[in-house]
Amino acid sequence: MRILLFFSMVLFFQFPNLLQAQNADAIIGEWFTTKGDSKFKLYKKNNKYYAEIYWIKEPISPIDGKPQIDRLNPNPNLKTRPIIGVNVLTDLVYNSSANEWTGKVYEPRTGRLADCYVVLKSPKTLIVTGYMGLRSMSESETWIRLK
Repeated sequence: MRILLFFSMVLFFQFPNLLQAQNADAIIGEWFTTKGDSKFKLYKKNNKYYAEIYWIKEPISPIDGKPQIDRLNPNPNLKTRPIIGVNVLTDLVYNSSANEWTGKVYEPRTGRLADCYVVLKSPKTLIVTGYMGLRSMSESETWIRLK
């Protein structure tokens, strides 16, 4: 009886931690923008979350007929890397009290890196919000789950 009571108490106190881990991983999967111009693979690495571009609507540049590159990146060493494979969300960490992930967002269309927070509105809807300085000065984008 004591053993059963002991294991019951262990489960009782660990249950919130198990739920938190499950909630934190809820964003893992494949997503696309509501504009339909990009698809992302959201994955976990070393207890942080990342979103990598794996498809874009126009993979070939109309200017030179070559694959789209990260030409607006402020880092000269990254200006020639292909857009496919770029991480647009980096170092996301789950904050269970706010039920959101916080980290960095990179926007290849502008070359800007900003702070961000990500909220899972439903199992199939993710709101990605980037901001510089104040959260009130932000831009949001909705992503829809593919898988």
